[in-house]
Amino acid sequence: MNISTAVTRTPKWYLPIVIVALLWNLLGCLFLAIELFAQDAAIASMTKAQQEWVRSTPGWIYVIYAIAVTTGVAGSVGLLARK
Repeated sequence: MNISTAVTRTPKWYLPIVIVALLWNLLGCLFLAIELFAQDAAIASMTKAQQEWVRSTPGWIYVIYAIAVTTGVAGSVGLLARK
């Protein structure tokens, strides 16, 4: 008996899509960092109503946001590594 293993090739679209997904998720990390660390600078130019609205955002939103972008980056890296 001759047992042969089939070698599957990765489609040509795979790598560009994975790179775009990784860049997209890294952009999400950048926006999270801006939201967390540069919020005071952005708030300074807002009206009182806008400032109150931004400050009324609950802290758990940022936790969920951080989990989402972190798992997105991890998933994209996993796709890039083909694991």
